[in-house]
Amino acid sequence: RHRIRRSRLHRGPLQQYILHQRRRVERRAQRVGHASQFLALAIRVAHLIREELERLELESYVKTSGADGIHVLVPIARRATFEQTYAFAERVARGLEERHPGLVTTEWLKHKREGVLVDHRQNARGKTIASVYSVRPKPGAPVSTPLCWDELMEDVTPRRFGVREALERVERHGDLFAPVLAGGQAL
Repeated sequence: RHRIRRSRLHRGPLQQYILHQRRRVERRAQRVGHASQFLALAIRVAHLIREELERLELESYVKTSGADGIHVLVPIARRATFEQTYAFAERVARGLEERHPGLVTTEWLKHKREGVLVDHRQNARGKTIASVYSVRPKPGAPVSTPLCWDELMEDVTPRRFGVREALERVERHGDLFAPVLAGGQAL
């Protein structure tokens, strides 16, 4: 992300964060016998976000958080303000919540949350995210890694991408995150 200097313009990509309330979803997953179901739900929601953004004729990109989440990013023209990007992200998130109740939620309080949190609140001044290719302070030192959308399948586990895997991916695919930094799409 770029810093804002004496300007109210948004200087970075629009971010839709997909988080999940692990405890509640894991309990539900255990009832059906699938311990990793919580991440599969987050991946399913990421694809719903992508479909919605495509419907709005916006290109999106996906990366792992390096922990337990998935980040969906939309490179935008630097004309949009924080208020505009927040309002846009909120409309998308609440629209998905309305069309997919129980699967998608915008509820911030964990004890009230049902489903996968699409966190539009990250599109506000002063919010931070795990930078792409950053090593996270987790067991195995996972890296926040950009993916191609067709790679984001139910068997993806964000923590399996370590430093070696991230470097191999850049060598093989190039920098999949470069288009996010280029921006250019209008909201």
